[in-house]
Amino acid sequence: MIKTPWKTDILLKRLETFEFLRGLDHEILAALAKSAVWKIFAPDAVVFWEGDTETNLYYLQYGSLKVLKTSPEGREQVLRFLDAGEIFNEIGVFEKMANPASAIALEELGI
Repeated sequence: MIKTPWKTDILLKRLETFEFLRGLDHEILAALAKSAVWKIFAPDAVVFWEGDTETNLYYLQYGSLKVLKTSPEGREQVLRFLDAGEIFNEIGVFEKMANPASAIALEELGI
C-alpha cells in the first residue's frame, strides 16, 4: 500500500462526479479522498470475497475486474465487469453488510 498525497486532488475531483456521492459535503469527500491508499493487484488476485465484510470503497485507477457470485456447486455467474474510472463496493461501505459477490482482477489493477 502506498499513500500518494498528490493523487488526493485527482481522486477528490473524480469522486465529485459520481451521482451516488452527490449531496455529500465537500469536507466528507475530501476526507474520503485523503484516506485513500493505493494498492496494486496481480491478475487473478481476489480484491474481496463474497460474504466478507469489506469497508473500503474502491476506485479503479487502471485495469479491469469482474464481480461474480459462486453457486454452492462452484459455478461462477459474472454480475458485471468494471474498467478504469469506476467505483465499487458501495454496498460494503454504505450498507455495512457482507459483500454479495466477489471481486477478481482480470489484469493488473491499480486501486
